[in-house]
Amino acid sequence: MALDSNSMKDKKGNILKHFTPFQSPLSSGINVHTLDLMALDSNSMKDKKGNILKHFTPFQSPLSSGINVFTQEINKQENCYVFPPFNLVLPVMTFLKENSCSYTIVIRAENTTPLSLPNFVNFISDAFVLGIKGQKDVLKYPTKKGYVSDRYGLPWNLWAVFNIANILRPYMLCKGCATANDVDYIFCKICGSPRNKSLECLDECSKERDQLLHKIEKRIDTLDNLLKSGSYSKQKCSLKTELEKFFVTLEPLKNLSNAVPEDIRKFLVFKEKNGRTQLHEDNCVYRTEHGLKICSCPKTLTVKSVDSLLGKIRAIFRDIGRAGEWNPMLYSGNPASSHILKQHIQAVSLEQSNSNITRKQATPLMFDKLGKLCRYLSYKVSVEKDLISQFLFARDLSYFSLLCHSGNRGVDLGLLKAENLFDIPDSKGIYVSQQAGKTASIDNPKNYIILPSLDEDICPIKLVKDYKRIASKLDIDLNKGFIYRVRDNKSKQINNRAVSSSCMTDRLKTHLMNINLYQGETSHSSRRGCAITLRMLGVDDQAINQHVGWSSKGMIDHYAHVGKLMSPEGPASTLSSAAKHLGQGSSLFDKVSQNYVSISNLKQFKF
Repeated sequence: MALDSNSMKDKKGNILKHFTPFQSPLSSGINVHTLDLMALDSNSMKDKKGNILKHFTPFQSPLSSGINVFTQEINKQENCYVFPPFNLVLPVMTFLKENSCSYTIVIRAENTTPLSLPNFVNFISDAFVLGIKGQKDVLKYPTKKGYVSDRYGLPWNLWAVFNIANILRPYMLCKGCATANDVDYIFCKICGSPRNKSLECLDECSKERDQLLHKIEKRIDTLDNLLKSGSYSKQKCSLKTELEKFFVTLEPLKNLSNAVPEDIRKFLVFKEKNGRTQLHEDNCVYRTEHGLKICSCPKTLTVKSVDSLLGKIRAIFRDIGRAGEWNPMLYSGNPASSHILKQHIQAVSLEQSNSNITRKQATPLMFDKLGKLCRYLSYKVSVEKDLISQFLFARDLSYFSLLCHSGNRGVDLGLLKAENLFDIPDSKGIYVSQQAGKTASIDNPKNYIILPSLDEDICPIKLVKDYKRIASKLDIDLNKGFIYRVRDNKSKQINNRAVSSSCMTDRLKTHLMNINLYQGETSHSSRRGCAITLRMLGVDDQAINQHVGWSSKGMIDHYAHVGKLMSPEGPASTLSSAAKHLGQGSSLFDKVSQNYVSISNLKQFKF
């Protein structure tokens, strides 16, 4: 471990070592040091026989047992000694606490008590002063003749702090301040509370405490299950399992605790086998076509998919405690945040740019196709005899109509509840205020208005009412709970669970294929179709963003750029109409040219 200028050095910058090896005064048996966590071959601690202890060094050396203590796994039976750089005292103590081993650590104290002690007081068995400020001969520093005793005096108080691991030394917590004391303690070493008083308090409050803790644990489990039930959490859990299986195939074997950026980069390349983007070579006949083709050209993931995948991996390492920026010198931090992986994404982006790959957006579901789809589903509802199937067709009919008119996300519409719908006074429309979804929340709900359509076949208000009427035949009350529900695969009954976006995408594909209109549409296609339609009809961009639910002004250009180009006020329409009577002096082109000539020939103003 590299030493900083403020720690184990004298005034001349020489690396110091402790004058003599020592043992903890707590016990003469179990506290003989067996491992020096931060040392060089020349200044490592020695055992009673004078042999150099097993030790970790900042770089490879003949007697070293490993490089960089933070990348090592410490056996719980070890009794460790460490004299760390003082700016690494807290990380080292945290590392030792996580490994549950006994240790002796040397720290400095500017005042009476070391500043770092309060954070770890419950894990400290004892401590004593090695030397006070100004005391000489406590440390040694190197010379050409070997280590020489310090003649300058300590610039700070020097403490040795001991911890006996819980597996070796039983303890009891004080009920007044929760400090760890010996099991036979009489008074707490921190707050001074008597042990008998703590036991009396424990007996009186045990039942009430157990009930309270049970409620707290139950509440925590409920919140954790809510987090785990989300689609992102499920994807991350599945990815974590796949990542662990991949790491054990590497040589040497790796896991989440010791993986480095290079290992993650190999995993990203491994995932390309599932890619749906093909990098066609210059001589390939499919070079200008979209989709996967039967040729020898390699498959890969789009740069956006790689970036999203890396984001999930970054969250996985953060959840297991490997957070922060990656430090290649200390092998610490989050390996998925390394600059190596950022360069990998840049390389993938450059490769796909050179391969003439264009991003393919979702095929928009336009309203003319929605009309044909709704008339087909209305027919299926009218002829279906089975009530469950009739319910599902009516659900799909209402869902797709409302999806196209609202421009909502498919997953968000599936989470719509009856409590989110309100009648608009003096109107036949409905006001929607949704607080659940990808971007919606209590503080930022998604609000929009749906009014009746002049075409009853696609009217979302009418279709929602028809859907509720059919649901009542099955004794399903849609006035509470989720509006769009699923059928249980085992019982074949309708459950009060939200329908998923993937389920409705499959249903949409099936319906459109039945009427020979399928062109790759998904439940997200209606979002783009709504934005394009509104823009081509001349609706203001800000109003479109508010209706569809985009917080960024650039999203409208991303989804509906065609609508802007083809709008009546768009560049193409303007250039097309401006050519009328060209050459006769009355066209808009002629007038613009005349104005430009007049402005470009301006003369200097004279007083």
